[in-house]
Amino acid sequence: MQHKLSQSEWRRIGKETGWLKEAGNRLGDLIEAKIGLEDADFYIVRRGTPDAVGRPTKDYNPEHIGIRVTRTDVLLPQYLFYLMQHLHGQGHFRRVAKGTTALVGIRVGDITHIQLGGGDR
Repeated sequence: MQHKLSQSEWRRIGKETGWLKEAGNRLGDLIEAKIGLEDADFYIVRRGTPDAVGRPTKDYNPEHIGIRVTRTDVLLPQYLFYLMQHLHGQGHFRRVAKGTTALVGIRVGDITHIQLGGGDR
């Protein structure tokens, strides 16, 4: 079951909140993402097996990428957590991860450059 917002729904939300006027359509415009961010809303596994990398978790680890939603008027942290679970389950992070076959990793930019409201997710 997919829970994608269509481009027109993103535009409507963007117009209502003013987000489209001041921000692009990248996830990085709505969040702070940083390795070791202790007071994050949740975390993304940065390094590990191809199956583990990119998995969202509520457990802090200084090696994980911390995600804090800065534009809660546009995006709820809980919704983003579930969206990241969906992306992980669909293999998004497996496709963008770099490394050997046994140990791979993702970068902060692999998260912040996720396109919203259409295009490649």
